[in-house]
Amino acid sequence: MEVKNKHNTCNSSSQQVLLDKLSKYKKEHPKTECIWGVINPKLGDCNLTKTIVHKGVEIKKFQGLDLLSYVFTHNEYNYSLRVIKYIKFLLSK
Repeated sequence: MEVKNKHNTCNSSSQQVLLDKLSKYKKEHPKTECIWGVINPKLGDCNLTKTIVHKGVEIKKFQGLDLLSYVFTHNEYNYSLRVIKYIKFLLSK
């Protein structure tokens, strides 16, 4: 998983490098799920999950709450909202 903080931290050339790196890894480890994660997507972006095919390899792109849901789901229970609430609590201190 390659994680970026914001949607604009990956320009077209760095996006190409990121996709090349993930696709190379996927080809070397075919059972691996390769993911490009963006914590803070572009405002108003409704398509938070998509599959990108790069060099014949599928790479998942998760953004925002979809990314957190993917990371914080365990035994089919989504802990992401609890995690967000707890982090907000810690930051308020």
